[in-house]
Amino acid sequence: MTVAMERILAWKIMPRLMMFVMTWMYIEVLFWFMSLSSADMTSQATALTATVTGAMTGAFAVWLGTRSNMAGPAIPIIAILSAIIKVGAKEATKKIW
Repeated sequence: MTVAMERILAWKIMPRLMMFVMTWMYIEVLFWFMSLSSADMTSQATALTATVTGAMTGAFAVWLGTRSNMAGPAIPIIAILSAIIKVGAKEATKKIW
């Protein structure tokens, strides 16, 4: 592999682009759902919004849980959430950071 190609791959363009597109589509779904009238908010619309929200949550957890080539390791999102649940947000931020 050439040096130029290795540098381009090191930028991780595709994962960042995929995360950007998923975030954009998630926001679009939320705006669409919030613009519905009360009569149009059916169980199908709610199920679609919940499914997209779950997919975005999973993608975000995987995104934050991956390790990078930077100096410090990435903190998995599950560890952050469990610390917040156990001791509260104020104490959790002191313990994590």
